[in-house]
Amino acid sequence: MDAGSHGRGEAGAVRIGIFSSLASGFLADLLRSFIAAHPAIRPDLVEGGPSTHINAIQRLELDVAFLTGEPSAEGCDVAQLWTERVYVAVPLGDELSKMAVISWAALYERHFIISDTDPGPEIHDYLIKHLADLGRHPSIESHRVGRDNLMHLVALGRGL
Repeated sequence: MDAGSHGRGEAGAVRIGIFSSLASGFLADLLRSFIAAHPAIRPDLVEGGPSTHINAIQRLELDVAFLTGEPSAEGCDVAQLWTERVYVAVPLGDELSKMAVISWAALYERHFIISDTDPGPEIHDYLIKHLADLGRHPSIESHRVGRDNLMHLVALGRGL
């Protein structure tokens, strides 16, 4: 690689903040397309929450970040690129597990568990917003665990 190709953005690395899984979906497809179109550019992926990524963008430590929700990011350009369905994890045998689509009304009386780290606070606000429209303040319990352990707590019946 010559210096010119780096200067033109044809080679080197791009620092990308991610928050969601790359297992499937729009972001996985976008990354796959980018790698195919720009084989000389190495994607340097950094997992983290929205506030961490916004701060890193502002300090020029990331080139781009893909976040959930509608972030407020002073000094940054923000654009909505796509929307995705919202999923709820339920334990095996729960009546909700038999439903193809779960309405907010079906979640009205349920207890929720979230992580106290990202995206927990965002999920907390999202639940309150949508269930308050039904006249209910949801029961939400916060745990200091990551995604994997939170899923195990759901499997143990501690909440959705």
